[in-house]
Amino acid sequence: MNWSLTDDPSDGESADGMFWLPADAGTRVAGRLRMSRRYGPWIALRGSLEGEVSEGYAPYPRIDGNVNGRAVVLLDAGQLSEPIFTLDNQLVGANHAVIGWSDEQIGDAFKVSIVEMSGLNEWLGYHPIRYDVPNEVKPGLTTGRIEFVQPEQPSVSLSDGTELRVRVGPGLKSSRYEASLRLVSRLEVTLSKPGTASTHFSHARRFRDFMAFCTEYAVQVTDAQLMKQQYEPGGPVGEPPMDWWARWNEPGPSPEDAPSWTHMNFLVREHINEWSQMVTTWFDKWAILRDPVELLLSLTFAPPTYWDTRLLLVCSAAEAYHRASIGSERWTKVEFRNRRRMVLEGIPEAERQWVSEATRYANEPTLRSRLLDLQDRSNSALPMLFDRHPDWAKVTSKMRNDYAHRGKSKKATHPPDEIFRAVEVTARVVRTCILLDLGLPANDLAMTYVGRPDYIRLVRD
Repeated sequence: MNWSLTDDPSDGESADGMFWLPADAGTRVAGRLRMSRRYGPWIALRGSLEGEVSEGYAPYPRIDGNVNGRAVVLLDAGQLSEPIFTLDNQLVGANHAVIGWSDEQIGDAFKVSIVEMSGLNEWLGYHPIRYDVPNEVKPGLTTGRIEFVQPEQPSVSLSDGTELRVRVGPGLKSSRYEASLRLVSRLEVTLSKPGTASTHFSHARRFRDFMAFCTEYAVQVTDAQLMKQQYEPGGPVGEPPMDWWARWNEPGPSPEDAPSWTHMNFLVREHINEWSQMVTTWFDKWAILRDPVELLLSLTFAPPTYWDTRLLLVCSAAEAYHRASIGSERWTKVEFRNRRRMVLEGIPEAERQWVSEATRYANEPTLRSRLLDLQDRSNSALPMLFDRHPDWAKVTSKMRNDYAHRGKSKKATHPPDEIFRAVEVTARVVRTCILLDLGLPANDLAMTYVGRPDYIRLVRD
């Protein structure tokens, strides 16, 4: 993708305005604000916020501005252009840009954030619109009726007091000759007490990753807003929400395929009783889940070109999950260190270095034994898979070792279809283990899988 900081973004907005530092509001610099949901917000100044050449890349916790009569605040900002060019057309990037109607409205702490995501309507699985069209249409009389039946609003309270709620409601679009009623759903993050934009961003991004993992769809944030106070439908009207721009989506083109519930591992409507516990577990165990989840998301939505690289990536995900969730070390760390020390002390000093290197990871199970553990954990949710691939753990571990230890006299070569099956089966096993850990019933997962073409291909080929 050909892209430059001096170009207007294709997935956002841009406008000219004036910008200044809060401590020096009298010195204002003209510039162009650019905002993208893939690259975040940044400003190209016609001048500089600095009075002299800086020695490094200057950080700016906050930059105020005014664009088209609206107040703008850039948070967690920093200089992007080379320090030597500080005084000439300075480029400044920021993690967040918040746009409000007045300087007083935009603070540094926010109570509520509202985030729209692609695929959320389909994932919920609700069909709340009912319509009735009579057979005979008479002029001057009602020719049809459309009704929106308010569905359940899924919500969960996290251990830190944050409330996540999916607000579901109707959206009406009308023109001169027609009107359309549609389902509109948004994630609402309400902190226990006002927090920074980065705190809201962390919660919303983690929920987005949860949704992407469950749906296997490249979820995109399409809109976001911040509010200083909580709003309840039917309550008093307070300050309007403020537009919020950040680097929500990964660089690159948006997914071409529209989201479809037929490819999702489960629908919220069908598992509303487990949904809140799944979300809570996802947030509480993120330190354990992070490595395997990020590897699987990368493999799913930004896969490497070569399949042998994909194999190394998915095996790393399997090891990361096993190490964090199962472990199964042969001895405790203390016992292993004692055993290793006794062995090293009992051999000639000249041999100790290479023996020490050779036994560094002797306490960890092999990849094959790790995969067998994952097979045992996921077997009940993967019907027919291990009957079709009984030697999956053995074949996959050998294949990974062949490609990980290149340079031997015998070149590692495996048929492309064999590598494909190893990657697909391993990814499905690790993903299933995580979904089971989150609380999704094994029988429900099995019923979903047998209706998916990609899974049927794995058990039939």
